[in-house]
Amino acid sequence: MTDKPIRYLINTHSHFDHVYTNHLFPEATAISSHRGREETKANRKAQAKHDALFAKLFSDVDLRVAATPRRNRSFSGSLSFYQGEREVRVLELGVGHSESDVVVHLPGEKIVYCGDVFMNGMPPLPGEAM
Repeated sequence: MTDKPIRYLINTHSHFDHVYTNHLFPEATAISSHRGREETKANRKAQAKHDALFAKLFSDVDLRVAATPRRNRSFSGSLSFYQGEREVRVLELGVGHSESDVVVHLPGEKIVYCGDVFMNGMPPLPGEAM
């Protein structure tokens, strides 16, 4: 939690629970892998077939209003940038939990944000990871 403005959203993969609230941060730059970006676009095109299920599972959230932020950046392989002296590395893992997994590495702090790549005791989702 922070009271500072959110400048970057790093989408660790294209599943709706990771990307469908990006529009709530209109001033932020959304970062994803190229494949994750394409999968998100495909998921949004196919959204209508999921609306009833999502409405049942997440009745307090209208996922139909999800929109891509104005500023987007995608990459293949890896992306590095700096926030002051802090290096931020975004690394594309490829297929794992999903078809488009990335992790965020802060080498100076020795921290890795794994998204859903690390789900202790859970197998990959059917039809997702190969």
